[in-house]
Amino acid sequence: MRKVLVVDDEFLVRVGIKSFLNWEENGYTIIGEAADGKQALEIMERELPDVVLTDLKMDGMDGFELIQVSRKRFPTVQFVVLSSFEDGENVKRAMKLGAADYIFKLTSKPEELLRILNELPYEQPENEARLYNLTDSAPDNLYFAVTSGLIGGGLEEQITDF
Repeated sequence: MRKVLVVDDEFLVRVGIKSFLNWEENGYTIIGEAADGKQALEIMERELPDVVLTDLKMDGMDGFELIQVSRKRFPTVQFVVLSSFEDGENVKRAMKLGAADYIFKLTSKPEELLRILNELPYEQPENEARLYNLTDSAPDNLYFAVTSGLIGGGLEEQITDF
């Protein structure tokens, strides 16, 4: 399984990403989540992810610094930037620092995120099968995943899973 770390200062975005698709069925596991770059580095010291999904603008250590520091300390880790539409210049800056790709937070679909993750360089053990199927219950986009958790009352369940 490919290990994913989610880094975003917005709690609801982290919850939405976790419920965005069926990670396990698609060959991925979320090993942790962090509200800023400093927390992310602490997690990375304990368990090295293959991919970090990170926001750029966060209090404390932001995504830019996280990418820059991590590229030196953990050169095999891939970074995918979680961006909002008005972050075009920041996405370019992150790519120059070493981010592999980016995805728009509010309009992305599970298939798009999965495509990006699957296209990242990764040395997979021969005995591990990669699955690409999305579940029928996967939300259509991250915005829906976040808001349906609030509206549908499922947020309490997800909060207790932390």
